[in-house]
Amino acid sequence: MGLSLQFLRKKKKIFIVGYGLIVFCFLGCREVKVKKTTFLMGTFIEITVWDKDITNADKAIESAFSKIRDIERIASIFKEESEVSILNRQGRAKVSSEMYSLLEKACQVGNLTRGAFDITIAPLSILWKEKITKEEIPGEWEISSLQKLVNYKNIVFDDDNEIYFKKKGMAVDLGGIAKGYAVDCAILVLKKHKIRNALINAGGDVFVLGKDKNEKWSIALQSPRLKEEILGTINLENKAIFTSGDYERFFEKKGIRYHHIINPQTGYPVEECVSVTVITGNSVLADGLATGILVLGSIGGMKLIEDLPDVEGIIVDNKGKVFLSSGLKNSGIYQKRR
Repeated sequence: MGLSLQFLRKKKKIFIVGYGLIVFCFLGCREVKVKKTTFLMGTFIEITVWDKDITNADKAIESAFSKIRDIERIASIFKEESEVSILNRQGRAKVSSEMYSLLEKACQVGNLTRGAFDITIAPLSILWKEKITKEEIPGEWEISSLQKLVNYKNIVFDDDNEIYFKKKGMAVDLGGIAKGYAVDCAILVLKKHKIRNALINAGGDVFVLGKDKNEKWSIALQSPRLKEEILGTINLENKAIFTSGDYERFFEKKGIRYHHIINPQTGYPVEECVSVTVITGNSVLADGLATGILVLGSIGGMKLIEDLPDVEGIIVDNKGKVFLSSGLKNSGIYQKRR
Protein backbone atom coordinates (compact mmCIF):
# COMPACT_ATOMS: atom_id res chain seq x y z
CA MET A 1 0.00 0.00 0.00
CA GLY A 2 1.05 3.64 0.33
CA LEU A 3 3.07 3.46 3.53
CA SER A 4 6.70 2.63 4.09
CA LEU A 5 8.17 2.00 7.49
CA GLN A 6 11.28 3.88 8.42
CA PHE A 7 13.15 3.87 11.69
CA LEU A 8 14.30 7.46 11.81
CA ARG A 9 16.59 7.43 14.84
CA LYS A 10 20.22 6.31 14.76
CA LYS A 11 21.27 3.81 17.42
CA LYS A 12 23.97 1.21 17.84
CA LYS A 13 22.71 -2.12 16.59
CA ILE A 14 23.99 -5.68 16.49
CA PHE A 15 22.24 -7.66 13.73
CA ILE A 16 21.75 -11.40 14.13
CA VAL A 17 20.14 -12.84 11.01
CA GLY A 18 18.96 -16.41 10.43
CA TYR A 19 15.88 -18.18 9.14
CA GLY A 20 14.00 -14.91 8.71
CA LEU A 21 14.62 -13.85 12.33
CA ILE A 22 16.33 -10.58 13.15
CA VAL A 23 17.18 -9.68 16.75
CA PHE A 24 18.25 -6.11 17.54
CA CYS A 25 20.28 -5.97 20.76
CA PHE A 26 20.69 -2.45 22.15
CA LEU A 27 23.64 -1.89 24.44
CA GLY A 28 22.73 -1.20 28.02
CA CYS A 29 19.07 -2.18 27.78
CA ARG A 30 17.22 -5.18 29.14
CA GLU A 31 14.73 -5.62 26.30
CA VAL A 32 15.47 -6.86 22.80
CA LYS A 33 13.78 -6.06 19.52
CA VAL A 34 12.82 -9.16 17.53
CA LYS A 35 11.67 -8.93 13.91
CA LYS A 36 10.39 -11.64 11.56
CA THR A 37 8.94 -11.51 8.05
CA THR A 38 6.80 -13.92 6.05
CA PHE A 39 4.57 -13.86 2.97
CA LEU A 40 0.82 -14.05 3.69
CA MET A 41 -2.37 -12.60 2.21
CA GLY A 42 -0.55 -11.70 -0.99
CA THR A 43 2.06 -9.49 0.66
CA PHE A 44 5.05 -9.51 2.98
CA ILE A 45 4.06 -9.21 6.61
CA GLU A 46 6.67 -8.05 9.08
CA ILE A 47 6.17 -8.27 12.84
CA THR A 48 8.48 -6.48 15.24
CA VAL A 49 8.23 -6.85 19.02
CA TRP A 50 10.08 -5.64 22.07
CA ASP A 51 10.43 -8.18 24.87
CA LYS A 52 12.82 -9.23 27.61
CA ASP A 53 12.48 -12.88 26.61
CA ILE A 54 13.64 -13.72 23.07
CA THR A 55 11.97 -17.15 23.23
CA ASN A 56 8.63 -15.61 24.18
CA ALA A 57 9.00 -12.94 21.50
CA ASP A 58 9.69 -15.56 18.84
CA LYS A 59 6.76 -17.70 19.98
CA ALA A 60 4.44 -14.67 20.02
CA ILE A 61 5.38 -13.70 16.47
CA GLU A 62 4.93 -17.23 15.14
CA SER A 63 1.51 -17.46 16.83
CA ALA A 64 0.52 -14.13 15.28
CA PHE A 65 1.60 -15.36 11.82
CA SER A 66 -0.44 -18.52 12.39
CA LYS A 67 -3.52 -16.45 13.17
CA ILE A 68 -3.10 -14.37 10.01
CA ARG A 69 -2.73 -17.61 8.06
CA ASP A 70 -6.05 -18.82 9.54
CA ILE A 71 -7.81 -15.66 8.35
CA GLU A 72 -6.29 -16.01 4.89
CA ARG A 73 -7.51 -19.61 4.75
CA ILE A 74 -11.16 -18.61 5.24
CA ALA A 75 -11.25 -15.16 3.57
CA SER A 76 -9.23 -15.46 0.34
CA ILE A 77 -11.23 -15.56 -2.90
CA PHE A 78 -8.15 -17.09 -4.51
CA LYS A 79 -8.49 -20.28 -2.46
CA GLU A 80 -11.26 -22.51 -3.84
CA GLU A 81 -12.03 -24.13 -0.50
CA SER A 82 -12.03 -20.94 1.56
CA GLU A 83 -15.28 -20.10 3.30
CA VAL A 84 -15.76 -16.98 1.20
CA SER A 85 -15.26 -18.94 -2.04
CA ILE A 86 -17.80 -21.54 -0.98
CA LEU A 87 -20.28 -18.80 -0.06
CA ASN A 88 -19.74 -17.10 -3.42
CA ARG A 89 -20.27 -20.34 -5.37
CA GLN A 90 -23.32 -21.50 -3.46
CA GLY A 91 -24.92 -18.19 -2.53
CA ARG A 92 -25.57 -19.65 0.93
CA ALA A 93 -23.26 -21.20 3.49
CA LYS A 94 -22.86 -21.92 7.16
CA VAL A 95 -19.66 -20.14 8.12
CA SER A 96 -17.34 -20.02 11.10
CA SER A 97 -17.82 -17.44 13.84
CA GLU A 98 -14.66 -15.75 12.53
CA MET A 99 -16.10 -15.33 9.03
CA TYR A 100 -19.49 -14.28 10.38
CA SER A 101 -17.80 -11.55 12.45
CA LEU A 102 -15.67 -10.39 9.50
CA LEU A 103 -18.71 -10.11 7.22
CA GLU A 104 -20.65 -8.23 9.89
CA LYS A 105 -17.81 -5.75 10.36
CA ALA A 106 -17.55 -5.26 6.60
CA CYS A 107 -21.25 -4.40 6.42
CA GLN A 108 -20.89 -2.01 9.35
CA VAL A 109 -18.21 -0.12 7.41
CA GLY A 110 -20.61 -0.19 4.46
CA ASN A 111 -23.15 1.60 6.65
CA LEU A 112 -20.61 4.16 7.87
CA THR A 113 -19.61 5.03 4.29
CA ARG A 114 -23.21 4.94 2.98
CA GLY A 115 -22.31 2.14 0.60
CA ALA A 116 -19.06 3.61 -0.74
CA PHE A 117 -17.35 0.56 0.76
CA ASP A 118 -19.28 -2.49 -0.43
CA ILE A 119 -17.92 -6.03 -0.28
CA THR A 120 -20.49 -7.20 -2.85
CA ILE A 121 -18.47 -5.27 -5.45
CA ALA A 122 -16.91 -8.65 -6.33
CA PRO A 123 -18.67 -9.19 -9.72
CA LEU A 124 -17.47 -5.77 -10.89
CA SER A 125 -14.00 -6.00 -9.35
CA ILE A 126 -13.43 -9.40 -10.96
CA LEU A 127 -14.50 -7.98 -14.33
CA TRP A 128 -12.19 -4.99 -14.00
CA LYS A 129 -9.23 -7.10 -12.82
CA GLU A 130 -9.55 -9.24 -15.95
CA LYS A 131 -9.83 -6.18 -18.19
CA ILE A 132 -6.93 -4.39 -16.50
CA THR A 133 -4.70 -7.39 -17.20
CA LYS A 134 -5.57 -7.04 -20.90
CA GLU A 135 -5.55 -3.22 -20.75
CA GLU A 136 -9.16 -3.14 -21.94
CA ILE A 137 -12.21 -1.14 -20.81
CA PRO A 138 -15.41 -3.14 -20.13
CA GLY A 139 -18.49 -2.36 -22.18
CA GLU A 140 -21.27 -0.33 -20.58
CA TRP A 141 -23.64 -3.29 -20.86
CA GLU A 142 -21.19 -5.50 -18.94
CA ILE A 143 -20.94 -2.97 -16.16
CA SER A 144 -24.67 -2.23 -15.89
CA SER A 145 -25.62 -5.91 -15.78
CA LEU A 146 -23.21 -6.64 -12.92
CA GLN A 147 -23.98 -3.43 -11.05
CA LYS A 148 -27.44 -4.82 -10.24
CA LEU A 149 -25.74 -7.44 -8.07
CA VAL A 150 -23.88 -4.91 -5.93
CA ASN A 151 -25.57 -4.06 -2.64
CA TYR A 152 -24.22 -5.27 0.70
CA LYS A 153 -27.73 -4.90 2.18
CA ASN A 154 -28.67 -7.99 0.18
CA ILE A 155 -26.46 -10.10 2.44
CA VAL A 156 -28.62 -11.90 5.01
CA PHE A 157 -27.20 -12.88 8.40
CA ASP A 158 -29.27 -15.82 9.56
CA ASP A 159 -29.22 -17.88 12.75
CA ASP A 160 -26.50 -20.45 13.46
CA ASN A 161 -23.86 -18.50 11.49
CA GLU A 162 -25.63 -19.02 8.17
CA ILE A 163 -25.16 -16.38 5.47
CA TYR A 164 -27.01 -16.09 2.19
CA PHE A 165 -27.45 -13.67 -0.71
CA LYS A 166 -30.81 -12.33 -1.82
CA LYS A 167 -29.80 -12.28 -5.50
CA LYS A 168 -28.34 -15.07 -7.59
CA GLY A 169 -24.92 -14.18 -8.93
CA MET A 170 -23.91 -12.02 -5.96
CA ALA A 171 -20.44 -12.48 -4.50
CA VAL A 172 -18.26 -10.80 -1.91
CA ASP A 173 -14.65 -9.66 -2.12
CA LEU A 174 -13.00 -9.17 1.26
CA GLY A 175 -9.77 -7.80 -0.18
CA GLY A 176 -10.51 -4.33 1.17
CA ILE A 177 -10.94 -5.40 4.78
CA ALA A 178 -9.63 -8.92 5.48
CA LYS A 179 -6.05 -7.76 5.99
CA GLY A 180 -7.16 -5.24 8.59
CA TYR A 181 -9.18 -7.91 10.38
CA ALA A 182 -6.20 -10.28 10.32
CA VAL A 183 -3.88 -7.62 11.76
CA ASP A 184 -6.31 -6.93 14.62
CA CYS A 185 -6.47 -10.65 15.38
CA ALA A 186 -2.67 -10.88 15.31
CA ILE A 187 -2.36 -7.98 17.74
CA LEU A 188 -4.67 -9.81 20.17
CA VAL A 189 -2.40 -12.85 19.90
CA LEU A 190 0.65 -10.74 20.72
CA LYS A 191 -1.14 -9.29 23.75
CA LYS A 192 -1.94 -12.80 24.99
CA HIS A 193 1.81 -13.43 24.99
CA LYS A 194 2.25 -10.33 27.19
CA ILE A 195 3.78 -8.29 24.38
CA ARG A 196 3.24 -4.59 25.11
CA ASN A 197 5.28 -2.97 22.34
CA ALA A 198 5.04 -4.20 18.76
CA LEU A 199 4.54 -3.25 15.14
CA ILE A 200 2.83 -5.21 12.38
CA ASN A 201 3.61 -4.02 8.86
CA ALA A 202 1.31 -5.79 6.38
CA GLY A 203 2.53 -4.66 2.99
CA GLY A 204 2.69 -1.03 4.09
CA ASP A 205 -0.43 -1.09 6.23
CA VAL A 206 0.59 -0.80 9.85
CA PHE A 207 -0.61 -1.28 13.41
CA VAL A 208 1.61 -0.05 16.23
CA LEU A 209 1.20 -1.36 19.77
CA GLY A 210 2.79 0.69 22.53
CA LYS A 211 6.13 2.27 21.70
CA ASP A 212 9.38 1.65 19.86
CA LYS A 213 11.42 1.25 23.02
CA ASN A 214 10.81 4.64 24.69
CA GLU A 215 9.44 6.67 21.79
CA LYS A 216 6.42 6.55 19.53
CA TRP A 217 6.82 4.54 16.34
CA SER A 218 7.84 6.72 13.39
CA ILE A 219 6.04 5.92 10.14
CA ALA A 220 6.86 7.44 6.76
CA LEU A 221 4.02 8.02 4.30
CA GLN A 222 5.00 7.23 0.74
CA SER A 223 3.98 9.51 -2.11
CA PRO A 224 1.27 7.83 -4.22
CA ARG A 225 2.95 8.90 -7.46
CA LEU A 226 6.68 9.03 -6.65
CA LYS A 227 7.79 5.83 -4.93
CA GLU A 228 11.12 7.26 -3.86
CA GLU A 229 9.52 10.22 -2.09
CA ILE A 230 7.52 10.51 1.11
CA LEU A 231 4.71 12.90 1.94
CA GLY A 232 5.77 13.16 5.56
CA THR A 233 6.20 11.22 8.78
CA ILE A 234 3.82 10.46 11.57
CA ASN A 235 4.53 9.36 15.15
CA LEU A 236 2.03 6.94 16.65
CA GLU A 237 1.28 4.47 19.43
CA ASN A 238 -1.64 2.06 19.73
CA LYS A 239 -3.01 2.99 16.31
CA ALA A 240 -3.68 1.49 12.91
CA ILE A 241 -2.61 3.40 9.80
CA PHE A 242 -3.91 1.98 6.51
CA THR A 243 -3.78 3.36 2.97
CA SER A 244 -5.82 2.73 -0.16
CA GLY A 245 -4.71 4.01 -3.55
CA ASP A 246 -5.01 3.72 -7.31
CA TYR A 247 -1.40 2.64 -7.91
CA GLU A 248 -1.40 -1.13 -7.33
CA ARG A 249 -3.07 -2.53 -10.45
CA PHE A 250 -3.82 -0.14 -13.30
CA PHE A 251 -3.32 0.91 -16.89
CA GLU A 252 -3.70 4.27 -18.59
CA LYS A 253 -5.58 5.07 -21.77
CA LYS A 254 -6.05 8.53 -23.27
CA GLY A 255 -4.85 10.11 -20.05
CA ILE A 256 -7.29 8.20 -17.81
CA ARG A 257 -6.04 5.75 -15.19
CA TYR A 258 -8.13 2.56 -14.92
CA HIS A 259 -7.45 0.69 -11.70
CA HIS A 260 -8.86 -1.91 -9.31
CA ILE A 261 -10.82 0.27 -6.85
CA ILE A 262 -14.35 0.53 -8.20
CA ASN A 263 -17.08 3.00 -7.25
CA PRO A 264 -20.22 0.89 -6.52
CA GLN A 265 -22.44 3.76 -7.70
CA THR A 266 -20.87 4.13 -11.15
CA GLY A 267 -19.27 0.75 -11.80
CA TYR A 268 -16.07 2.50 -12.88
CA PRO A 269 -12.74 3.10 -11.10
CA VAL A 270 -12.65 6.12 -8.80
CA GLU A 271 -11.09 9.22 -10.34
CA GLU A 272 -10.97 12.18 -7.95
CA CYS A 273 -8.55 10.84 -5.31
CA VAL A 274 -5.36 8.85 -5.74
CA SER A 275 -4.76 7.80 -2.12
CA VAL A 276 -6.38 7.87 1.30
CA THR A 277 -4.65 7.12 4.59
CA VAL A 278 -6.78 6.47 7.68
CA ILE A 279 -5.54 6.45 11.27
CA THR A 280 -7.73 4.99 13.99
CA GLY A 281 -7.76 2.57 16.90
CA ASN A 282 -8.30 -0.67 14.99
CA SER A 283 -7.13 -2.06 11.69
CA VAL A 284 -10.39 -3.44 10.33
CA LEU A 285 -12.00 0.00 10.47
CA ALA A 286 -8.93 1.73 9.06
CA ASP A 287 -8.74 -0.77 6.18
CA GLY A 288 -12.38 -0.50 5.16
CA LEU A 289 -12.60 3.26 5.63
CA ALA A 290 -9.53 3.90 3.48
CA THR A 291 -11.24 2.29 0.50
CA GLY A 292 -14.65 3.82 1.21
CA ILE A 293 -13.23 7.33 1.59
CA LEU A 294 -11.28 6.96 -1.65
CA VAL A 295 -14.65 6.35 -3.33
CA LEU A 296 -16.35 9.26 -1.53
CA GLY A 297 -13.74 11.78 -2.68
CA SER A 298 -11.96 14.59 -0.89
CA ILE A 299 -14.97 16.57 0.30
CA GLY A 300 -17.30 13.73 1.28
CA GLY A 301 -14.41 11.64 2.54
CA MET A 302 -12.98 14.35 4.79
CA LYS A 303 -16.44 15.14 6.14
CA LEU A 304 -16.82 11.49 7.15
CA ILE A 305 -13.40 11.49 8.81
CA GLU A 306 -14.30 14.61 10.81
CA ASP A 307 -17.66 13.13 11.81
CA LEU A 308 -16.20 9.90 13.18
CA PRO A 309 -14.65 9.81 16.67
CA ASP A 310 -11.00 8.76 16.97
CA VAL A 311 -10.46 8.81 13.19
CA GLU A 312 -7.90 10.95 11.36
CA GLY A 313 -6.98 10.93 7.70
CA ILE A 314 -4.86 12.16 4.83
CA ILE A 315 -6.34 12.45 1.34
CA VAL A 316 -4.36 13.11 -1.84
CA ASP A 317 -6.41 14.12 -4.88
CA ASN A 318 -5.57 13.60 -8.55
CA LYS A 319 -3.97 17.05 -8.73
CA GLY A 320 -1.56 16.26 -5.94
CA LYS A 321 -3.32 18.37 -3.31
CA VAL A 322 -3.01 16.96 0.20
CA PHE A 323 -5.93 17.25 2.66
CA LEU A 324 -5.33 16.70 6.39
CA SER A 325 -8.02 16.10 9.00
CA SER A 326 -8.22 18.69 11.78
CA GLY A 327 -6.76 16.32 14.37
CA LEU A 328 -3.58 15.90 12.34
CA LYS A 329 -3.28 19.62 11.68
CA ASN A 330 -3.58 20.49 15.34
CA SER A 331 -1.81 17.61 17.07
CA GLY A 332 1.68 17.93 15.65
CA ILE A 333 2.02 14.16 15.23
CA TYR A 334 2.31 14.58 11.45
CA GLN A 335 5.35 16.30 9.97
CA LYS A 336 5.15 17.24 6.30
CA ARG A 337 8.30 16.56 4.30
CA ARG A 338 10.00 19.82 3.42
